[in-house]
Amino acid sequence: DRLARWYRARFRRILFSLWSLASAWWLAVLYFHRASALHVGWPEALATYVGFAPWMGTSWFIAVILQLVIVFPALKWVFDRVGALPLLVLTFALCALCCWNIFVIIAAGKAIFGNNVPKPGWYYAWIFSPRVFFNVAAGMVVARRWRGRPTPVVTLLAVALAVLGVVISRSPLIEGQFDGPLRKLILNAFCDAPLTIGLLGLFRYLAPFTTLTRFLGWCGLYSWGIYLGHLLVHEIFYLQGFAPERLPENGRAIYALVLFALGTVLAVAAEAADRTARRATLALVGPGTR
Repeated sequence: DRLARWYRARFRRILFSLWSLASAWWLAVLYFHRASALHVGWPEALATYVGFAPWMGTSWFIAVILQLVIVFPALKWVFDRVGALPLLVLTFALCALCCWNIFVIIAAGKAIFGNNVPKPGWYYAWIFSPRVFFNVAAGMVVARRWRGRPTPVVTLLAVALAVLGVVISRSPLIEGQFDGPLRKLILNAFCDAPLTIGLLGLFRYLAPFTTLTRFLGWCGLYSWGIYLGHLLVHEIFYLQGFAPERLPENGRAIYALVLFALGTVLAVAAEAADRTARRATLALVGPGTR
């Protein structure tokens, strides 16, 4: 079955990496004797392995990705039947509704899943996947209409929309209102799509710089591993009491480069280990075995 194969391929890539990350993180927690300080035990350990881990840094992204993998076939089905524009309008309306009711979502998350999350509970708003369906829909349009390569005209319009969004977000239309933060949240959520499309379109002008474009392409292919790798490194620093948010601006920039470099090393090492394990498995079962 095509759908089953699609799910197997995605979950294999995501879950095996997640389980490796979760194991490494829990070993670090135990090694540094931080379980009590983080208020985590066996229930939280089990939750970590299924992608729910508010006690682990930026792991909210993992929870969102898992949900998006589940719902993506349904979004594609709607896209094929109603078209791009209705889907974009519908998903952005849903996104705006989520932003406007962010505190309701947080309260519901605490009531259902518990309050063992960093205060004030933004985690539950971040992992509420309907909030990002608009981003997925915009990505589907880019893939379908332009095969990931927006035209110069589309690029110009997208950049103009992103810049206009920044200007409006700093104007009295937003700043002077009692519900200004919510309005800004909705505006920023909308601008994510044109900003991404604009940057994607501008990358065409990097084509002469082949070394750079190959590097960026490689980063894209390894992005999931790099993300998990730098998440683990970041968390190990935190478990030892290091707080990068207290660094000056230039210190945080250096820290970001360190995270990227170490995360990349871990991603490459994990990929090499995976290839070795596959070859060993094939050698054991025989080349003719499926």
